[in-house]
Amino acid sequence: MAYVQTLGDTIKDINERVKTDPEIKNALRKYNGRTLVLEVYEDATYVFHVSSSGVSLEVNPQSRPDDMYAGMDIKRANDLVYRQKVSKSDVILGKIKHKNISFADIEFVKKLFERKQKKS
Repeated sequence: MAYVQTLGDTIKDINERVKTDPEIKNALRKYNGRTLVLEVYEDATYVFHVSSSGVSLEVNPQSRPDDMYAGMDIKRANDLVYRQKVSKSDVILGKIKHKNISFADIEFVKKLFERKQKKS
């Protein structure tokens, strides 16, 4: 569970910003009711529940929602979480597994992390 603290801090920041940032508010409204499963192999499964009012995080749930899914190794998860980087070639070559998630969705997640990092 290498990312619990960082992801928790990011979610806390998002949930604060949604109150005043129209860009975040509109993005969350677009994803209202959706879930994103981020499986980091040999670490944990992180499930993000999105609503128009914010995001919550569940770690290693007994069952996973069948919605947006991304699975990756720790190296690629580090790139996403700490550097806001996702290689399209990793996706195309199958190094990042995905289901029901588009490049636009990935860009949105990266943007949320990027904004958190810039604010800190």
